[in-house]
Amino acid sequence: SIAHLSDLHLTGGIPQAYFRRVVELTNELDVDLVMLSGDLVEKPVCWSWIDDTFARLRARHGVYFVLGNHDRRVPSPDAVRKAMSLCGMADLGGRVQLASLRGVEIMLAGNEAPWFYPVPEIPPMPDAGDGPFRLLLSHAPDQLPWARQNHFDLMLAGHTHGGQIRIPGLGPIISPSRFGIRYSDGTFLEPPTTMHVSRGVSALHTLRFNCPPELAVLTLRRASTSAL
Repeated sequence: SIAHLSDLHLTGGIPQAYFRRVVELTNELDVDLVMLSGDLVEKPVCWSWIDDTFARLRARHGVYFVLGNHDRRVPSPDAVRKAMSLCGMADLGGRVQLASLRGVEIMLAGNEAPWFYPVPEIPPMPDAGDGPFRLLLSHAPDQLPWARQNHFDLMLAGHTHGGQIRIPGLGPIISPSRFGIRYSDGTFLEPPTTMHVSRGVSALHTLRFNCPPELAVLTLRRASTSAL
């Protein structure tokens, strides 16, 4: 089970109490992983919120994060990384990490391009195709081709806010992605990768229409097999 949070956009425009409630709801889910897919802190006035609020996030196998384009608005994005890491969260930006969850080997990776480099070096897929489950954390859905090329099973992204303004019967009218509104929010299968794009927890411009904030929970199950 994975709780996927994206686009926190800590600016002070939305009270800290709102984010504390998001953390409470996430912890109540009692998930294996919490994954934060970027756009975390935009203004230094919210530095203390990391320790006061997001340090309380809990998951049985860890809390992981990458940064997004809006994290470049603070004087030092590396200070965001350090603050998050000091709170016990794992920085996946440009990195690969192996883990074991419920007896399943998992390769976790984070791709923050085009805003932060390097991209992680991904080992080739074994010829037998029986390597670890591959999970990519990326701020934007634009890294989907890279995820497919590197045989990721699951990709988590945000950035698009679901379009933020969604017209009934039409859906989103604009989305900040080179794919346009195609991957504005939801779950998509583009073999071999399944991608979930979050509508986000917050936004720089807080007006939303027909597009509520999202705390997503993904539950992965082993495919059942039957004896021949």
